Amino acid sequence: MTNGVSGGRVAGVLQALYDEHKALTPELVVDAARPEDSLIHDQFEWDDQVAGEQHRLSQARRLIRTIKVTYAKDLDGTARQVNRYQSTRVDAAPGSRVYRDVGDIVQNQLEYQMLLRQMEIDWARFQRRYSHLKEFHDLVTRVDEAG
Repeated sequence: MTNGVSGGRVAGVLQALYDEHKALTPELVVDAARPEDSLIHDQFEWDDQVAGEQHRLSQARRLIRTIKVTYAKDLDGTARQVNRYQSTRVDAAPGSRVYRDVGDIVQNQLEYQMLLRQMEIDWARFQRRYSHLKEFHDLVTRVDEAG
């Protein structure tokens, strides 16, 4: 599997699929990539042993994220919950992420600052994704007023 993909090549294949089916699904994309001569074949892991392990790792990440912890109550008594285990970077190396208990993170100034930085990155990504919609601005205003 290659990560150095030409965005134009992938975009062209996805656009052709979209034009044909009027929607995209992961299943359509994988099916289009199956033939070895497909322009996006090299974007997928076809070794079932490797892909199977990657799927289990994905399931494990999802499982870890299901655990919540109540950390505070609103003024109206409503309990607030967050994921108990937060994904944090161990070092600068790609793939060097671990899940740490949020209680431990807030006790460690460096880890807490890293978590806050990730929050900023996530917020910026969210803004880039939706800021072109009027409803985005309406939602941000409502949340700001409620806060």
